[in-house]
Amino acid sequence: MDRMADAIVRELQLRADGFGDSDIQSIYFGGGTPSLLSMRQLLRIFHVLEKEFDLRHCREITLEANPDDLSAAYLSSLKMETPVNRLSIGIQSFHDRELQLMNRSHTAREARESLHRASAAGFRHFNIDLIFGIPGQGLGAWQKNLEELLSFQPDHISCYALTIEEKTAFRRWIDTGKIAPVSEEESAEAFLYTHDFLGSKGFEHYEISNYAYKGQYALHNSSYWKRSPYLGIGPSAHSFDGHRRHFNVSNNMKYMKALEEGRIPAETEVLEKRDEYNEYIMTGLRTKWGVHISYISEHFPEYLNHFLSGIIPFKDRALIIEEKGYCRLSVQGMLLSDHIISELFVL
Repeated sequence: MDRMADAIVRELQLRADGFGDSDIQSIYFGGGTPSLLSMRQLLRIFHVLEKEFDLRHCREITLEANPDDLSAAYLSSLKMETPVNRLSIGIQSFHDRELQLMNRSHTAREARESLHRASAAGFRHFNIDLIFGIPGQGLGAWQKNLEELLSFQPDHISCYALTIEEKTAFRRWIDTGKIAPVSEEESAEAFLYTHDFLGSKGFEHYEISNYAYKGQYALHNSSYWKRSPYLGIGPSAHSFDGHRRHFNVSNNMKYMKALEEGRIPAETEVLEKRDEYNEYIMTGLRTKWGVHISYISEHFPEYLNHFLSGIIPFKDRALIIEEKGYCRLSVQGMLLSDHIISELFVL
C-alpha cells in the first residue's frame, strides 16, 4: 500500500508539469476501494495535490467507500483532517440475501450503520449506490430498498441494473439452473418504478442511472458526460484533453516500477472526428440535457444528416424527444438506450 501511494504521489508530481495550472473543479477518489488507504497515505496524497495543483475553485472532493471500511474513527479523521466533502458509498442492497448473492463483504446491518456514522461525523453530501435486477429480488424487495434508502436523506442516488458478465459465478449459476435469470420485463419494471418513485420524492432523473435531489448533481461524473477534460491518476486510470485519451497500464507492479524509474506508464490515443462524434452522442444521450443539434452542426457538420435522419424512427415512437434544438431520450427510450445510441453511431 505504501509503495502504491508513493507511485501515485510521483505521478501527480510528474503530471503537474502539464496540468498544474489547470482550474481543478473536482477530485474523485474511486475506481477501486480508496477507503482502504490509511489516513496517513491519504493525507500524503492531499499534501501533494495542494502543493502541485490549483485547487482554489475545487468544489467537490469525493471518496468512494465500502460500508465496512467506514468506522467511526476513520470517518471522523476524514471529516476533520481532509477536504473530502462527499462520500460515494456502495450499499448495493439493504437485504442480506442479496448482498451474499453478490458476494459483498458487508452485511445489511453494516450498511445501515455506516450511513448513520457518516451522518454523525458531519458528512452531508452522499451518493449511495443500489442495484436492481438481482435474481430473486422482485419488485417488492426493490421498493423496500428504495424506501429504506430515503430514510437516510441522501442527496444523490445511483441505481444500476445488475450485469451478468461471462466467466463469473453468476453466469455459471444461471447456465446450470442454480438461479433463474431476471427477465428484461422485470428489470424494466424496476427501472420505471424507480423513475416514478424517486421523481415523486423530489429527485431529478438527470442521467440514466443517476438521481439528484434539488439539483445536487455529481459535479465530477457530470464532467464525463459533458466530455470535459480530466486527469486520471493511478493504475488503469484514463485522462482526456478534449481530443486525446491517455490510459495508464493496468498492472499494479508495472505501474509502480515505471513511476519509481520516473516514467508515466501511459499510452495515447488520438480520437478521430468520427470517434468524437460517437462519444458526444453516447455521453449526451445518457443525460437529461441530451445533445444539441447546433453543436453537431458546428463541430460535426459531416455527420449532421446522418444524425437527423437517424433520429426520425425514434422520434416517431416517442423514444427520443426534440425540444428547442435539443434531443434527449424519453424514459421509455432510456430502456433502449444502448440500441438507440448504437444506431446513431457513425461506423
